[in-house]
Amino acid sequence: AGMVRQGDWELQVILNGEAQPEHVIDGHHIVEARPGAKFSIEVTFHGEGTCAFDVELDGKKVDAMHAVDTTGQAPRMAGRKHIYAGFVKRNEGQAITSEFQYSHTRVEEGEGGGEGA
Repeated sequence: AGMVRQGDWELQVILNGEAQPEHVIDGHHIVEARPGAKFSIEVTFHGEGTCAFDVELDGKKVDAMHAVDTTGQAPRMAGRKHIYAGFVKRNEGQAITSEFQYSHTRVEEGEGGGEGA
């Protein structure tokens, strides 16, 4: 089961190759943080057509806009899903990825950030 599904879109947080279980608290979809663990974000498009999307984590854009194409018209964008392994910085054709990693310390309740993705 996917974490957040809205319309044709689904987002999952992946840890050790498995989707993290979703919890809903006060109407917010969250996963439990594993202090120090590295994770990825998987976005899946279940609709038909060509779509472009952005992903933000903690208010920061993860990478440049990504596109998927289910029609076969754009082979370079073929597929339904994209996996983000970290924040990507691009410059002059080169890309550097900083892996996603949960904070090493727990955040006290009410302070926000770090506990969920």
